[in-house]
Amino acid sequence: MITVFHRTILFALFTLLQLPIHSTATDLMVNMWSVNLDHSPFPHKNAVVGDSITFKLFGPHSVWIHPSGNCADTAARYEVGARGSGLTKYVFTPEDAGKTLFFTCDSGTHCEMGQSMQVTVYGTLDKTPLNGKIIISAHDFSNAQRTIGNGVLSISLVTSIIGWLLNSY
Repeated sequence: MITVFHRTILFALFTLLQLPIHSTATDLMVNMWSVNLDHSPFPHKNAVVGDSITFKLFGPHSVWIHPSGNCADTAARYEVGARGSGLTKYVFTPEDAGKTLFFTCDSGTHCEMGQSMQVTVYGTLDKTPLNGKIIISAHDFSNAQRTIGNGVLSISLVTSIIGWLLNSY
């Protein structure tokens, strides 16, 4: 049985979830942009429009985006960080939303040897109801936050409480 207390908590939490999301941009950092010893690509990352990715470049390494997602297809690729340029930052734009960008190093055969990374770019933090449950997808679910006045309320905490309350009765 849901008590008045539970209804009050649910009402408050649902009200908070209706507030607009003010997301602060995240900078994804790639400290050692080089060929991995096992020749595996860098782990896949997720980003939201307005986020950025920074590559720490040294030696012969560069940063390119291959729209095709294929190292061998160099026709439409474009450079975002030249060799030896130090820190190279790329900011995800609205045009990137809904795409998975394929970052590579095109020095020699570095791309073919695994010096690459895919980043999926989302337009916004998405709230999608699914079978009565609230799903929030973002670049890092645990880092998704909603700013309320001067404080920050974790969306994951709110959805966990709501889930507990709904599943308890």
